[in-house]
Amino acid sequence: QHLRTLYPPERLAYNWVQKYKVNKRIAIKSLLEVILRSTGIHDPPLTITPRNVKNLTIDMFDDWIKKSVFQPYVRNEDYQQKIYVFFGSIIRNMMSDFQLLQMLQGLLQVMHNSHDMSARFSAVIFETSILDAFSTRLVELKRKMGLVTGKSLKRMQQQHNTIDEYIRENSNIILHSFRDVRLLVRKCAFHIFKLLLHYFPSVFVHDFYLRATFWQLFDSTPTMRILAIQFCSSMLASSRFNTRLDLYSRKCIPELCKLTRDESLKVTVEAIKALKLITSCSPRMVSNINLESTFLLVFCNQPTVATEAAWLICESFMKTSEGDTVMFLSAVIKFLRSSEV
Repeated sequence: QHLRTLYPPERLAYNWVQKYKVNKRIAIKSLLEVILRSTGIHDPPLTITPRNVKNLTIDMFDDWIKKSVFQPYVRNEDYQQKIYVFFGSIIRNMMSDFQLLQMLQGLLQVMHNSHDMSARFSAVIFETSILDAFSTRLVELKRKMGLVTGKSLKRMQQQHNTIDEYIRENSNIILHSFRDVRLLVRKCAFHIFKLLLHYFPSVFVHDFYLRATFWQLFDSTPTMRILAIQFCSSMLASSRFNTRLDLYSRKCIPELCKLTRDESLKVTVEAIKALKLITSCSPRMVSNINLESTFLLVFCNQPTVATEAAWLICESFMKTSEGDTVMFLSAVIKFLRSSEV
C-alpha cells in the first residue's frame, strides 16, 4: 500500500532489510506479496512461501490471476517506477544472499511465461531492477579490484564472476520479451537492453544479441520500428562500438534505406535522420547508400521527408570523394533531363 503513496520507496526497502535481519520468513513472505500484487493479484494466497514458489507452475500462477479482480494501479507508471526503485534497493543490500536471488529468479521466470500481460511486464521491470543493481555493483568491483591485492582481490574476483554469470544467464528474459505480443512489454525490454549494452559492451555488443534488435526493424508497430531505427543509428554512429559492428551494419544499412519509404511518415523521417547521423559520424558504414534513390525523396510531397533527404545528400557530399560526387551529380542531371520528372 505504501508503494501507492508518497512514501519514499528507498525507505520502504530499508525497512524491509531491517525486518529481514529480524525475521527472514516474514520478510520474504511480504516481498513475495509485493511482487504478486504488482501483477494484479489482489489477494495473494495465504500459503505463499519460498517452498511454494519453488514448486510454482505457470498454470498455477495464471489461475491465481484469473481468480483475482484486476487492479488498475498496476498499470500506473508512477507505481511501476516505485516498484523498480524499491526492488532495486533491496537487491543492492541482498546481493550476497544467492539463495534468495535464486528463489526470486524462479518466480520471475514463471511470471515471464505467464499468459497475462501485466505479469510479463512486471517480470521485465523486476528483472531490469536486478540487472541494474548488479551492473552498478560490477562497475564498483572493477574499480576496487585495481586497488587491492591478496585475499581481498580474490574475494572480489569471485563475486565479480558470480554476478557476471548471473547477468549473462538471466538476460534471456529481456531477449525473449522482444518477441512479446504486447507492445508495452517489447518497449520495456528494448530500453532495458540498451542499459545492458551501456554497462556490458564486451558481452552484449555481439552478433548473437544484436540480431534480436535488428529484427525489431520489421516490427508491426511504427513505435517499435522507430525505437529500433534510433538504436541502430546510435550504435553505428558511436566510435565506442562501430569498429566491431561490420556484420551488423551490413544487415542494418540496407533495411534503413528501405525504411525511408515506410508507410509511416514518422518512421520514414527517423530512417533518413539515422542514415544522416551514421553518414556524419561513421561514413565508412554507409558507403553503399544509393544516393540516386535518396534523391527522389527530395521531391516527396511531405516537407519533413524532403528536407531530411536533402540534408542527407548534403552530408553525403561532404563525406564522399570528388569522383563519387561528380558521378552522382552526373546521374542527377540525367534524371532531371528525363521524362520521369
